[in-house]
Amino acid sequence: MDWLLRALTLLGAILLWGFHQLMALFLTIYLGMALYYWQDIRPNDQAALVSAQPYLSNDPEMLSLRTMAIKIHSHAYGFITYTIRPSTPVKKQLYRHVSNAVWTFWLTGLYSDDELYAMMLSKAYFGQDIQGNAVYGAREAAQALFHIKLEDMTCEQRLQLVYMLKGPSHFRPGSPRLIEGSRRFIALCE
Repeated sequence: MDWLLRALTLLGAILLWGFHQLMALFLTIYLGMALYYWQDIRPNDQAALVSAQPYLSNDPEMLSLRTMAIKIHSHAYGFITYTIRPSTPVKKQLYRHVSNAVWTFWLTGLYSDDELYAMMLSKAYFGQDIQGNAVYGAREAAQALFHIKLEDMTCEQRLQLVYMLKGPSHFRPGSPRLIEGSRRFIALCE
């Protein structure tokens, strides 16, 4: 009976040690995430939100543009994170994936879907114009690719513009591939 008591005492000590180790790990992760937020995310998130302000208005055009982005790219938080965060050359694949996961964690906690998709529309890469210049942001894309102001676009054109984000180098305005792909979401225009 004495051996059973010693075994249970040892088991209790091991479990308590394991619990302390687990708590230390959680505390380390929490502190690391908080430090990462203050060092990398906080300096950039407000600038991203400021650039998204024109897309957050409740004008019917902007509201439909955000709705299309949410429906077409629903919960594509990795893509949104990639468009919002500042571009830094990272050579290590694992580090890039972990940092994207941390950014996604923080951004989805700090902002609503409307704000996230507005940030995406303000900073996303939409391909290249005729001269080969990179086009970023929905306003610039409407002007450079469709040759029309964003506010003057028809619903179908806005739908094609948002759909282009699935593969900016694969779609050109008016191309059969873009028209065919965006037709799946034509119900958003009705």
